Amino acid sequence: MPDTVVTFRAWAAQWASSVAVVIAGEGVELRAATITAFVPISFEPPLIAIFLNRSSRMNDLLRCAERWTVSLLETEQYRQARHFAHPARLMGSAELERIGVIDVGEGPPALANAAAWLSCAHENILEIGDHSMFVGRVMQHDRQPEARPLLAWRGILHHLGEVAAPSTWTTFATGDLSADW
Repeated sequence: MPDTVVTFRAWAAQWASSVAVVIAGEGVELRAATITAFVPISFEPPLIAIFLNRSSRMNDLLRCAERWTVSLLETEQYRQARHFAHPARLMGSAELERIGVIDVGEGPPALANAAAWLSCAHENILEIGDHSMFVGRVMQHDRQPEARPLLAWRGILHHLGEVAAPSTWTTFATGDLSADW
């Protein structure tokens, strides 16, 4: 790898991100993969984007999928994050049912006990460098307001710490703060 790629990967590892699992397909072709490149991109209409390496099996599956789900993992779901990141993982609905899923109506299931989940309809695909950006229109969603999201930072899974300071650009409920400002 060129030095620029190596140093940029090290820089990118400094970027803390949520850990999620994307699920697509059906039956024996149902697959799940851990992702950390995920972002809401529009509120009206509600759109999200996930980014996958072009060489991943999930990339190939999402190209054909009309619907997919994203489960934002809760802190205690670190085992699922590691499991679905492993290239030799099993696939199919039996594996996911063993781990625990919930029916979200139309499309593939979401992981049970996730901090939040989204059911998305295919909206667009853009090729960006060595990744593909999959844009999904949020059709259904749910969340556990008290759940603490699992985070990735410098290649290690983490949980949220204490609040450093409330942000000035968003409204918040006083109960959302763990510190008394």
